Amino acid sequence: MLAGLAGCSAPSIAIIEGSFINPDLSLDLFHDIGWWNQFTLAFPTLLFLSSAYFGTFPHTLRELVDSGFLKATDTQWKHLRELVQAKLTRRANVVLPYLMGIIGAILSSSLLLGRRAWFSADSYVAGWLIPLHVFLLYYFMTFLALRLLIAFFVLKSLFRLPVNIQPFNVDGCGGLSSLAKQSSKLYAVFIAFGVIAALGVISNFLNYGTELTSPYNLALLVAYFGLTTIAFFLPLYTTRKSMSAAKKELIASINQRYEKIHAKLESESASDAGYQSIASKEDLEALRLLLKTVTKMQVWPFNYRSLALFFSSLSTPLFLTYLAAQVFGSG
Repeated sequence: MLAGLAGCSAPSIAIIEGSFINPDLSLDLFHDIGWWNQFTLAFPTLLFLSSAYFGTFPHTLRELVDSGFLKATDTQWKHLRELVQAKLTRRANVVLPYLMGIIGAILSSSLLLGRRAWFSADSYVAGWLIPLHVFLLYYFMTFLALRLLIAFFVLKSLFRLPVNIQPFNVDGCGGLSSLAKQSSKLYAVFIAFGVIAALGVISNFLNYGTELTSPYNLALLVAYFGLTTIAFFLPLYTTRKSMSAAKKELIASINQRYEKIHAKLESESASDAGYQSIASKEDLEALRLLLKTVTKMQVWPFNYRSLALFFSSLSTPLFLTYLAAQVFGSG
């Protein structure tokens, strides 16, 4: 709510002060792409990420337990909840978002000095809201980054429990479909942040005269690619080790069972003049099918479609930046 009020207050004040649309200024608020990008697009995206992804994360983890994929007792589940609560209330995790917000606000105050623009503090009041906006933006970004890190440690703790992989599960990854669905909620967020990154580059080019391929703009795009990749893969990376170990254990068990039945058939063939149990032969065929299925089973909650969607979403800022270069020129 505070973010919404802060976002509406700057245009309202700028209209009253005459700096919302003012051709006499080097940059009025209406044409400030960076401001609109950060405080009308980034804020809602962060709030959506907070509710749609992190807000449903506990329910997703509980689904893994209720489905029998993870063998957790009520005591172990209670211990996990206590661990999460301890990490969320840890002093460093509470203080750091405020600290980063304050640092961002202090650094942004330098924008209030200098050239004649809608945020020039010597002429207009609206610019004094920028430090408040930046504080809220950096606070939410740090807050959600810490939540992502906590999600990684929670999954790491959760997957120390015994894993009951389900090779015939229709999801094709042994029963990890709930985590795959959780990750799919990030596609829209990645596209939104791709638009935000591209608009940041375009803002630097149109409003501040930097080239589209300047080191600063390239660093912005590299940061986007790095952070989105970490956000998508890091929380789920912990599943691979447990799934891989459980898969190897199941394959070893199948092979052991197969060798035992095969030895029995050979013994029957030798002792009964070629007689072999039909039931044992059917068991062998069932074990071959099971082994084939388990061998093909993924040990991570991704498939080709999810990876294609992920990398397609990453192309958003590249496409928009290329389009801007064609429309406005590369500078």
